[in-house]
Amino acid sequence: GTDEEFKGKWGGAGIRLDRDLLGKMKDEKTLRSYSGPVYINLTVDLTDNAAPSTKGFKKTPRAVAGEQFLIGIKEDAKSGEIRELKGLGCLSVDLGLRQVAACSVFRMKPTPPKGKFCFPIAGFDDLFMAHERSFLLSLPGEQADSAIESQRGKLRDELNKLSAGLAQLNKLIRLSGQEGAGRLEELKALLEAEESLFDLSTLKSAKAKTELAPAAWRIEVERIHRSWERKFAQTLENWRKAGARSQQGKSSQYGVWGISLNGIDYLERTRKLLIRWTTHPRKAEETNRLAKNKLFAARLQKHIDALKEDRIKKAADAIVMAALGYVYAEDGKRTQKYKPCSIILLEDLDRYRFRTDRPRFENSKLMQWAHRAIFHEIARQAGLFGIVVGKVGAGFTSRFHAGTGTPGCRCAVVTQDMLRKPWFLKRLEEDGLKPAEVKAGQIIQMEGGKLFCSIESDKPVLIQADINAAQNLQKRFWTNYAEPFRAVCTIGQAPGSFIPLLQKRTEKFFSGKMLAAVNTDEPFICELVPSKGAVRKKPAAEQNSVTLDDGRILLHDEDEAAATKKTIFFRDPSGALLPKTRWYESKIFWSQVKQRVRKGLTIASDRKRCYT
Repeated sequence: GTDEEFKGKWGGAGIRLDRDLLGKMKDEKTLRSYSGPVYINLTVDLTDNAAPSTKGFKKTPRAVAGEQFLIGIKEDAKSGEIRELKGLGCLSVDLGLRQVAACSVFRMKPTPPKGKFCFPIAGFDDLFMAHERSFLLSLPGEQADSAIESQRGKLRDELNKLSAGLAQLNKLIRLSGQEGAGRLEELKALLEAEESLFDLSTLKSAKAKTELAPAAWRIEVERIHRSWERKFAQTLENWRKAGARSQQGKSSQYGVWGISLNGIDYLERTRKLLIRWTTHPRKAEETNRLAKNKLFAARLQKHIDALKEDRIKKAADAIVMAALGYVYAEDGKRTQKYKPCSIILLEDLDRYRFRTDRPRFENSKLMQWAHRAIFHEIARQAGLFGIVVGKVGAGFTSRFHAGTGTPGCRCAVVTQDMLRKPWFLKRLEEDGLKPAEVKAGQIIQMEGGKLFCSIESDKPVLIQADINAAQNLQKRFWTNYAEPFRAVCTIGQAPGSFIPLLQKRTEKFFSGKMLAAVNTDEPFICELVPSKGAVRKKPAAEQNSVTLDDGRILLHDEDEAAATKKTIFFRDPSGALLPKTRWYESKIFWSQVKQRVRKGLTIASDRKRCYT
């Protein structure tokens, strides 16, 4: 597919039969009559896929699978290994939810190019990484037009109505076990439902019977429950038939979702709904669960698993092809338009839990969705072309501008459709904005927005948020985290003093120093001052995780401060928003940043002077 030639030698070979068909064969006699597909596997060991020299890089210990990833530049890299890599290209990848990845390519240069974003490599005055290009990678189904989005919205609405209807059905059966005043309260809550699949008038007759004896009340409610149950079963059956495959082999939903995360999420929610319906109680005291190891909706689960595997492999392929400089045309054909890269950098999500970086829903999706599987698939495919893979800490790549180091916030451009959404109007009010004064086209702060905004000379600097994160990965890797912006501290003995906990990446910066309050009236605004023996190394157990009293594990989360009685400080390494020598307690720092970004956006909205 890449029009490249490789040298290799034959390895092993094998014959594979269809596992599903084999599982259905009961004995040796039926096995002899096997007439399913037969696959022949041939293995070729490549002998010329040489990777660039990695002697000048720090690496992770070799994993069980034999993988060893780059994690930075060695402190003594001046010995010449890095200089030999002049012209080397590096692709950084920020895996996302809206599209599979945001990518940024930097190339090694002996002098800083004029007018381009670049930075010096750690330990070198004559080697720079210069920005070459940034772009978004999408898989089928991730970029949908308005017609497809409208169809998706209808499908989600139908699923939401069914889910809400099943919840109402379960509330009704629990009502049969209620006694006294609880009956009237529960009944009132059911009658006040805004939308319902069921005829609520049947409940009004029950309202007059709330004084019945327990046995008679149970019979009355169960009678209504059975009628609702039949109604739900018919509605669910019609819904499933509408989405089933036709005789031609395609369902009405064919081409709607592609292999997008939204599509996989929709199918998983569908399966959960079917499980809830299968196990729904028919008595107030019932609690039903699926039997262990019991297959349920096996074809649907197999389809979901196949979609996930397909997405992982296609995502890895798209990233590796991008590293090789290939660009896809609208017809699906690819051509090698750019110089290839020798390194792919990925965000290290192994211990990533920063809630103040990404929104909580995005964090959970990133962690639950198989990003680690994509990571290993990329490493496997990249090895074919002699590309090495690196890991970079992902914390707060979405909260600092890559080019300037200025802290900022996620933002979004307001659309007419957003102004019609009740949830959006409610969010505006929670943020202190008047919905009537917000107009389409205006840029506002919004958690999870597509844009990142920082302020420079009172002007908003806007960049696509995921691309900014990808550029931050490059900067951190090649500069060895040269600009620490976060400090986890214990309270010192002197009033207003805080002792930074040393970690590998910050040991050199914080060694022999502590944070001291600038003003005792504001103890959580500090500066870094010399102090003999004030710092200590963070124990390994603290570096990896914190166990709360209720058994929950927190890994590098902002909750660490409350759980372990530590204080977390941030600073603005650029000095554009706040003095670069000042360290602010986390809540104060991000509150200040949010206020200044909002002010800058307001001024820009009045004067129309945003720039990217």
